Amino acid sequence: EFFEDGNMNSNLTGSTQESKYTLEGMLVKQTGSPMDSDYTIEEISDSTLTMNTNIRGQIFRFRFLKQQLIE
Repeated sequence: EFFEDGNMNSNLTGSTQESKYTLEGMLVKQTGSPMDSDYTIEEISDSTLTMNTNIRGQIFRFRFLKQQLIE
């Protein structure tokens, strides 16, 4: 989960961790967490975000879908 103030939440360690991020072109740099990572943005649209990263020598791909609010 990304916030406009440069904070993010992730649960890659099994529990929710707060950290900071910066966006540099198509690279998201996560800092201040037990598993700091750089994520390369592969694709971004109005409803999806696909990124990949290397964690302990393994490539992981993440695909996020924009949440639809139901009123």
